[in-house]
Amino acid sequence: MASGMSETHPSIPPQTTQSIPTLSNLSLNPSTPSNGSTPTLPTELWLQILSHIPDLDTLYTSLRLVSRTFASLTADTIATHHLPSTAISLTFPRRDSNTLLKYAALAPSITFTYSTLRAPSRIVLTSPRVLRDGPAIEELRAQDVLSKERLESAPMVVGISCRRGGAVGLVEGWERVAGWEGEGVRRGVEWDEEGKVWRWVIDWRALVVAFLVSRREARRRARRPGERRMKENSPLMMRGFGGRK
Repeated sequence: MASGMSETHPSIPPQTTQSIPTLSNLSLNPSTPSNGSTPTLPTELWLQILSHIPDLDTLYTSLRLVSRTFASLTADTIATHHLPSTAISLTFPRRDSNTLLKYAALAPSITFTYSTLRAPSRIVLTSPRVLRDGPAIEELRAQDVLSKERLESAPMVVGISCRRGGAVGLVEGWERVAGWEGEGVRRGVEWDEEGKVWRWVIDWRALVVAFLVSRREARRRARRPGERRMKENSPLMMRGFGGRK
């Protein structure tokens, strides 16, 4: 169980025969689990049960809402079994978005991978020290090729507990779609002088919400190849999707 993720855990109710709700009719708000009562089972047993649920969507958008206690249990499960697989890949444009001029030096693509959990709700991702084609991250930073500004503005591809090919590009405006009012995911990049790497400190709840919204949109687009824009009447634009911190 992840350190610092939870306090005490009573227990959760057995799953009913009703169908599990989906993103379209459940809130992504971390503060909205119900106050329902739960039967008594050892915490360790419930955590073991939850560890066998591979779907992040189910854990976060339905089981988390059973009760406040269960919200803590699912947080521990996500932290232990899903967050360690988190990766964010960045690709950099050839031209400055403001001036449309080509950059003097092209930045390579770079992938941040999970490093550690920073209680209570943040994870730390780190860049590699050296890229596959040779340049050290420290050298690229000194040349301003991989600056903090370019890292925080680059298009993001996010994967959490995904099979190969399951990562998705982050949807612009996901905060509006999800009703998220907390901290976003575009800030928090900092240089680690000792490790000679970039670190990205992110609220994992925001990242999970952004990932689930983006995956939902990617699947919708796959069903409708001709549609390239998210419309106001998209299933994503539903009440109850809120994300107040």
